[in-house]
Amino acid sequence: MTDRSRFTVLEQASAAARAAGYTGEIRPLPLADARKTMGDFADALALSQHLDSGKAVRLLGWQPRHGGFLDEVDVFYRAWKALVG
Repeated sequence: MTDRSRFTVLEQASAAARAAGYTGEIRPLPLADARKTMGDFADALALSQHLDSGKAVRLLGWQPRHGGFLDEVDVFYRAWKALVG
């Protein structure tokens, strides 16, 4: 993440769904149920991990030009939608 935020997968999924115009309920699934439809990807989403750009900033002097995912989810969705049609 470029803004050092720590949002959960559920928070990010909810933001992405709203950006796509989804108005239904977003809720977590038990891992066993998620595995039935998502396979191994469910395990990846269930991991507790945090990624940030601290090392790139420290070693390379890199500075992010954008906010975090939740700050720009609408922009990301519109760009994706324009690409896939």
